[in-house]
Amino acid sequence: MSSKPKVATPDYIRGEAKFGSWSDYHREWVVAFNGIDGRALRLDFQSVLADRENACEQIRSLIDLPFVPDVSVKAFEKQHEHNPAMYGYGSNAGWEQYYSRDQMRLLWELHQGVMETLGYPEPDYSLGLEEAKI
Repeated sequence: MSSKPKVATPDYIRGEAKFGSWSDYHREWVVAFNGIDGRALRLDFQSVLADRENACEQIRSLIDLPFVPDVSVKAFEKQHEHNPAMYGYGSNAGWEQYYSRDQMRLLWELHQGVMETLGYPEPDYSLGLEEAKI
């Protein structure tokens, strides 16, 4: 039995949790990236999935080491089959199914600016739950 207090999803969305606001966290990273003159790289999950070799090339160019493709790297599907808890779903698509439509509206209302800066589209509200589970 966990001794951690439960925090409702809307409270997390508002940043009323131990580590604060999602937007504040990502806004600080954007500021940090802008201040270090190309010495850091931000790769989003979908881009890495779409073109692993390009992502590796971007990393290689940053650290100036050769990229040697490892043919032994298993496809995501095999990794997921072996350990689904560790390797999730292989996509950030479909996250809406875990939020109510009201929660998604709140998320977009509070975090739209940062979400757009990071390339996230407005949620598809039709995919959300009718009511919150929490």
